[in-house]
This record gives sequence, C-alpha cells and structure tokens, in this order.
Amino acid sequence: MWLRVQRYPQLHQRARQDNEALAQVKQAVSTLVQGRIGSRAFEIGVAGWVQGKVYITLKKRRGHGLVVGDELMVIHTDDGIPMGWFEVTEVRSSEYYACGVHNVDAVWAGYVQQRGETFIQPHMAAIYVLREEG
Repeated sequence: MWLRVQRYPQLHQRARQDNEALAQVKQAVSTLVQGRIGSRAFEIGVAGWVQGKVYITLKKRRGHGLVVGDELMVIHTDDGIPMGWFEVTEVRSSEYYACGVHNVDAVWAGYVQQRGETFIQPHMAAIYVLREEG
C-alpha cells in the first residue's frame, strides 16, 4: 500500500502525458480526415429509424450530385471513426435519402431508434465513395 502512495505522483504524471499525447493524435487524425473528405462530404440533416434501419437525409450540394444506388460512408469527423455504410435510396428536390446497409454503429443506431428521428450532431459527415469502374 505504501509503495502505491509513494508512486502516485509519478503514475498521475504519466497518465496526464499519455492523455495529452492521445489528444494530439486525435487532433492530427481529425485534421487529416477533414482535408481528405472536404470535396466529397455531404452534410447530414436528420437520422431516423424506419422499419428496423437507420435512414439519413443529406443536403444537396452544387456540382456534386448523387443518384440512387450511390454509396456513402458516414464518419465521425472528430476522430475519423466510421459510423456505417449508407446507400442513396431516393433523390428529392432539396435532399437525398440514404439507408444504412452495412456496419452501422450499434450505439448510434440504438440512439436513433430510441429517438425515432433526430438531428445529427455537426461532427458527422457522409462521404461519397467513388465506385471503381471495371
């Protein structure tokens, strides 16, 4: 017990340094993600739970149109964590609708299911995934 008490300041300092290093890495990842996705990112309006799936609305952008069947990956822009793959299911005059089709984050899906429909936090974006021609 006494040894733990004596070593506490050292352990506390080490934990603080590790947390600071982790924060720097997270910031670097965020900066990298923002730089890479800017031209293909779509702002998400709301998410809803419909017939057991997560649906999102995407705001239209000038010069970047989507068509039914296009795929997007939703990511959390603060840390670059993928939140799921979505497919465009409907094109409307001012927005697109997309349905979660693969690897939708279970915690996020549960939150959307509980809320029914919810605005998306500003730290998420949907990235258009270019299809390979072949």
